[in-house]
Amino acid sequence: MFTLGGDGTILRAVTYIRDLGIPMLGINTGRLGFLATINKKTIKESVTLILNGAYSLQERTLLSVKTSPVTEKFSEINFALNEVTIARKNTTSMIGVTTNLNHEYLTNYWADGLIIATPTGSTGYSLSCNGPVVSPDSKNLVITPIAPHNLTARSMVISDETSIQIRSRF
Repeated sequence: MFTLGGDGTILRAVTYIRDLGIPMLGINTGRLGFLATINKKTIKESVTLILNGAYSLQERTLLSVKTSPVTEKFSEINFALNEVTIARKNTTSMIGVTTNLNHEYLTNYWADGLIIATPTGSTGYSLSCNGPVVSPDSKNLVITPIAPHNLTARSMVISDETSIQIRSRF
C-alpha cells in the first residue's frame, strides 16, 4: 500500500490493512517523516527501486487492546501502532492508574494519564512526556506517565511480550 501524506496518514492507513500482511510505503508530503520516509521529490526513483526488488521490509510492533467490561469503541479497532493512552477527561484532577505487568503489581501512577508506546510511538506523545526514543526494530514497549505527581515515576522500557493490565480511577 502506498500512502501520500505524513506519519498521520500511515497511522490511519494501518487501521484499514490491519494484520493482512500488506507492506506499506509512505510518501511524505507532510511535515514529519519518521514513518513516511520517501520524499515526494524522489517518488520516481523510489518506485523504480521497489520494482527492481531493491528494498527491505521492516516489521513494526502493534499493541492489542482488550477492555473489561467490553467497550464498543474498541470492538472494531482494538490495536495501535503508536500508543495507547489513558488520560483524564473533563476534570482538572489527576487520575490514579494502577499498573500490573504479567498480572504482577508494578505501581499506581498518580498523573494526568499513562502512555503505553510501541517503538514506533516512542517518537510521539511519549517523547513529548520525556520518554525515551526506542529503535523501531527493538522488541520493547515504553510506559510513560503524563505529568506524574509521584516523584519516582519515570518512563520504563519493557519487553513487548509483556502483558500490561491497567485500571484507572478518576
